[in-house]
Amino acid sequence: MKIYLSGSEDPEKRKQAAEALVKNGHEVIDSQYIEDQVWILSKRGKLAVRISMIPHCEAIFLIDGWQKSSIARREFNKAAQEKLTICFENGKGVM
Repeated sequence: MKIYLSGSEDPEKRKQAAEALVKNGHEVIDSQYIEDQVWILSKRGKLAVRISMIPHCEAIFLIDGWQKSSIARREFNKAAQEKLTICFENGKGVM
């Protein structure tokens, strides 16, 4: 399953989450990696690129604390709008 990774900006938490997903056979699209590759764009442009990747995935995985990030909340809303499977790091609320 192709999974969009969102939430914490902590690189170690992101790495751990991505590695666990890959270990379970998933392909991971890391939103932070996407943003790092389009560094020349404005903040708004970076967000547009990130959001545009969500429909190409089958699920979104939200790292604990994602609710504190306005960007992660937008990504969550887009994933819900696209009817992706929504998974949370703490395992609660899988949709």
